[in-house]
Amino acid sequence: MWLCAIAGIAATIGPFLYYALGAPIVKINIILRDYVWQPLHQMGVLEAVFYAVSLLFSAQGMRYPSVHSHAARMVSTTGAVLFLPCLAYSLWLHLKSTKGDPRVLTGVCSFLITLELVPQAIAHGSSVLGFFAVLAFYGGLGFHCGAFFGGYFVGFEDRRSLWICLFASAFLVTGFTTLRACRVDVRLLRPFSCGIVVLGNICYFLALLILSFDWRPWRQSLPAKIVNACSLVVAAAAGSILGIRAMTNTSVTFGVLFALSLGTHLNWGGAAVVVVFLNFLALYAAAHTLSTHPGFVAGIFDDVYVS
Repeated sequence: MWLCAIAGIAATIGPFLYYALGAPIVKINIILRDYVWQPLHQMGVLEAVFYAVSLLFSAQGMRYPSVHSHAARMVSTTGAVLFLPCLAYSLWLHLKSTKGDPRVLTGVCSFLITLELVPQAIAHGSSVLGFFAVLAFYGGLGFHCGAFFGGYFVGFEDRRSLWICLFASAFLVTGFTTLRACRVDVRLLRPFSCGIVVLGNICYFLALLILSFDWRPWRQSLPAKIVNACSLVVAAAAGSILGIRAMTNTSVTFGVLFALSLGTHLNWGGAAVVVVFLNFLALYAAAHTLSTHPGFVAGIFDDVYVS
């Protein structure tokens, strides 16, 4: 609710002032723009003020007593949200006179957002801030997702980013799984468990799925297929034994995608129509299973990863 309130205040404060004060606010704004905002903007003072306001919100959230932990997270999250337009303003201010690679700039900004969110996630034990910190970290590595023409897209910036995300995910998921198996209680890592569960497993299996069924000939992609199949079995077994439902459900989901994709790469001859029919039949069964077992999808976002 407070996230909606923050966004609503930012979106309606301008129309509210115009409605409350009418034409005078427009004249005042023109005077301030010419004699205050523009000079301060050119000298870089506004940039420092914006970052100071964001930092003050984050610092204020640290001052709340433990009995008001929810309010503390709300105030700190406000500071984290304000950091985003500050970063956008800095890019707009400084990139007009420089020529930089947009992909490098995107990665740098993502890592800066990660550095902004990690301390606050640890201080407040917030899985929401931790999740977005992990998301920003993967964004810096080259993983992207979003909405596009009524649908969604998910993938990697290039092949190099794919490999980086693959190895980073393998390291993070293996580390968290080892902690779970050894029953090591790491309080500092708890806020990031949900992000590792969701993004670590998804990025790892998505990268392997792309490598298994890219444009290369069958024999060249065969090692990736073998690694993919073995990883799916190991992840499903580890998740079942250790009680990590997110790992089990994610491996099962990508196992189905792997099996369906594998069928399209085989030469079935005249029986191709049978294979297509069986694929649609499997799709129907999967849709029915998900409808009757909604907890399966929710289990992919289970953040009980470190005990």
